[in-house]
Amino acid sequence: MMKNPIRKRLQVITQLEGGTCFAVDPRSGEQTFIGSRICKMNGVGEGDIVDVFVVPNDRSQTVPWFAVYVTKAKDELSEVPAQASAIDDNEILRFLEGGLATTTQICQTLGVDPPVLVYRLVQLHNEGQVARAGVRARAGQDKDTVTLWALCPEDFLPEATDA
Repeated sequence: MMKNPIRKRLQVITQLEGGTCFAVDPRSGEQTFIGSRICKMNGVGEGDIVDVFVVPNDRSQTVPWFAVYVTKAKDELSEVPAQASAIDDNEILRFLEGGLATTTQICQTLGVDPPVLVYRLVQLHNEGQVARAGVRARAGQDKDTVTLWALCPEDFLPEATDA
């Protein structure tokens, strides 16, 4: 028996290779699982703003919501996650001055939960303040295995040497 679904507006912050997505609630910072089938059916991907109906996710202790209906939103989010607004963008930018970093490395250094940090990194990327590169472990993958962050695209390129 399905529980009464709750309507939410979320931002998709991660899409896995198989198409499964994770989105974050702007008010609480809570994550929602969106299955690959429903993502593919509705053309939902990383960075999209979506309107969803969710039920409690009984299969995960870390992702509290499960999407049962998804559609792309026609307008932007009006709020940012509470935890994301507490992140100091200057801390992120200072960390990236040291060079390339994975999301996990930034999370561990700043002591921030991954969904909250990814939400903020995506926003900084959309604003042009950070660069992003995806790394795929093998040929034929549709989605990245690892995401790298840097201050600018040139940080991803090897240094020229005078040989």
